[in-house]
Amino acid sequence: TSACWGQWLERLAVLGGMDAAVDRRTALARVQADGQELGNLPQEFREDFEVVLTAVRSDGTALAYAADFLRSDKEVVLVALQSNGLALASASHDLRRDRQVVLSAVRSHGLALHHASEHLQADKEVVRTAVRSHGLALQYASDELRADRTTVIMAARSHGIALLYASQELAEDQELLQAAGKGNVGGLCHDLVERASVS
Repeated sequence: TSACWGQWLERLAVLGGMDAAVDRRTALARVQADGQELGNLPQEFREDFEVVLTAVRSDGTALAYAADFLRSDKEVVLVALQSNGLALASASHDLRRDRQVVLSAVRSHGLALHHASEHLQADKEVVRTAVRSHGLALQYASDELRADRTTVIMAARSHGIALLYASQELAEDQELLQAAGKGNVGGLCHDLVERASVS
């Protein structure tokens, strides 16, 4: 009966998309080739520091499959963010409030600002770093920073259409409209500039 039980567990693992017997070396090779493979491995490997670190080095968003205690590990999260700043979405809430962690995330991908704590969405250096990386990160900035001229100019130069997320007053500013034209991506901003010139 123990043989039947073992066969049943093996079959269940295969049906669940997991390998019945994956050794650590195989797990490391799989996540090194494709970090997303972490999601297909048994829980023991999602709790293994080295396996998870290898996975997030390969693909930062694999952090989503790591055990909770590793998503709270600053070293693991920083490695994930170097690979893909959007991995901030899977970091613990405490680390989303950590200025160093969030700065690392927005340097890698400005839109990671969306996953930062509200306090850091109001931090001038964090937001300016984010909008330099991706102008559309302005949409996640605090109201105060969406009304900050320098921040909005940086966002508009990075991605012209970011001006849509500026305060009303700044969105109608001629100098900013010109900056938005320089940050134009595929003509998306041209209509915005033309409409403002007509009105």
